Amino acid sequence: MNSIFKNRSNNFVLPHNKINERVFSIIKTLQDAGFEAYIVGGGVRDLLLNLAPKDFDIATNATPTQIKSQFKRKCILIGKRFRLAHIFHNRHTYEVATFRANSTNKNNANMRFKDSGIIARDNVFGTIEEDVYRRDFTVNALYYDPTNKKLLDFVDAMQDIKNQNLRLIGDAKLRYTEDPVRILRAIRFANKLGFSLEADTKRQIQTTKHLLGDISPARLYEEYRKLFFHGKAFDNFKMMREYGLLQYMFGDIESALNDKAFAKFVELSLKNTDSRIKVNKTVNTGFLLAVFLWPEFTTQWNKHKNIDSKSRKIILDLLTDKLIKKHSNILMVNKYVASTIKGIWHLQHTLESCGARKMKMLTKDRFFRAANDFLLLRKP
Repeated sequence: MNSIFKNRSNNFVLPHNKINERVFSIIKTLQDAGFEAYIVGGGVRDLLLNLAPKDFDIATNATPTQIKSQFKRKCILIGKRFRLAHIFHNRHTYEVATFRANSTNKNNANMRFKDSGIIARDNVFGTIEEDVYRRDFTVNALYYDPTNKKLLDFVDAMQDIKNQNLRLIGDAKLRYTEDPVRILRAIRFANKLGFSLEADTKRQIQTTKHLLGDISPARLYEEYRKLFFHGKAFDNFKMMREYGLLQYMFGDIESALNDKAFAKFVELSLKNTDSRIKVNKTVNTGFLLAVFLWPEFTTQWNKHKNIDSKSRKIILDLLTDKLIKKHSNILMVNKYVASTIKGIWHLQHTLESCGARKMKMLTKDRFFRAANDFLLLRKP
């Protein structure tokens, strides 16, 4: 394994003023106990790119039990697929992971694979040299020791950062097969960082994207939140469409996008979401789902729109509940998100036809603002 050491600098100082003091403390505690400990992943990458890291992950050769013994009541162990330590301090949570070993050995008793090749359980600990090859992209595989001011680069990550290149570590097809969510992460990181996808990292999306159909609705919902509510919703949607990925998150939206009016509605909604996030305005994760599922809803609703007002509410409830339940098989829709979608849809007919007096009454509805924004974007 020594041959993979591509870059080791003992005098590489990242801006320590941008690193949380508690991170230093956790690393020092582990090192004083005789363990290796590093800041790893996106935090190191963002510091190198002069971005503000959202958080800092810590990697160590201490096992979860050994981490727990150092931090005692301030630490809990979580995770089934892979055990992690969460250390709490002043309402903040710091994640500490043990180095992982190679995932390709399917005979290992601590590994579980689905028939498709997706990793189901992954409690195999290893060395730092093994751990680096378990990470997804080279730019997320830099290790920084702030105590000794040492940066470790095993996979030419620094060169990829310099070239603005997003590259999977190892065989791209295998890495996507192990965890198809890496496809969505590739799109998210490419747009977040302004990087280009490396040739094979790009090519193998087409050969493995069908595996996204095996990902749980709950996990896809987490990726949906990361893709569409961090300021790059429009770019991520456009790139997902380019690679034919929308169906794995939003069902049959692709055919609806052939309608120019709906395509414009989607574009305006995505850009509006990005604009709100840019100025720190609140966003609701249910709003965009209400947009994406709107064509399917209206197709069903148009079959019943001439019914009386009393029956309309019953039909509306039945239609929305049925559609949301159907989509929950693809993407998890919790009760809060479901109520937002229903509230927005149910107010559309009323907002389009009511007078000033009724409009004033509607402003008291908790979904009024979202529903009105929805209408203004739908009919600009």
